[in-house]
Amino acid sequence: MDLNNIGNFIKDYGPTISTIGLIAVTWIYTVQVKRQSEAMMQQAGYDRLDKKHERLVKEMTLLVGKLYVKKDMYSILKSGGSGGTSESLKEHLSFWEEIKRNMYLAQPDLRLKLNEYFIAENTYRSSPVNEYVEHTEDAKKTFCDVADGLIQQVEISYRNLDDEIKKAEKELYDERN
Repeated sequence: MDLNNIGNFIKDYGPTISTIGLIAVTWIYTVQVKRQSEAMMQQAGYDRLDKKHERLVKEMTLLVGKLYVKKDMYSILKSGGSGGTSESLKEHLSFWEEIKRNMYLAQPDLRLKLNEYFIAENTYRSSPVNEYVEHTEDAKKTFCDVADGLIQQVEISYRNLDDEIKKAEKELYDERN
């Protein structure tokens, strides 16, 4: 093969060989981009699940769990902070201050019951003690009924949230493996 033949070969087949090479490089690049996109999508899905789990745990830890633990304590839920020692009043106020601070985490049903509780508690606390005894008794009954409704909602929220956390943990585990 002489230089003339090599030159003619390159002239005749050079563009075809270059095109085939370009197609091969483009295909390899496309496969790599697809793999990278799939990995990024998978990571985004995992991150979304992780954030959901983190938010659920935060809601349980800072709000629902605290209410659930205290739900059977008459002094916290049904007294409205009245009676007892100054320590129990401090505990009551501190507990509800923390609940109010973390109320943004609550699901709508629980948030509604908490708001009803705070309104009923305020009405009960502001009722005159010796005047309008009937009004005071009505306010106390309303307050106790609202507190009972809150307790029921806390129990429902606790079960639902516990189920959601378990589900999110399973999804995270499955995503990792």
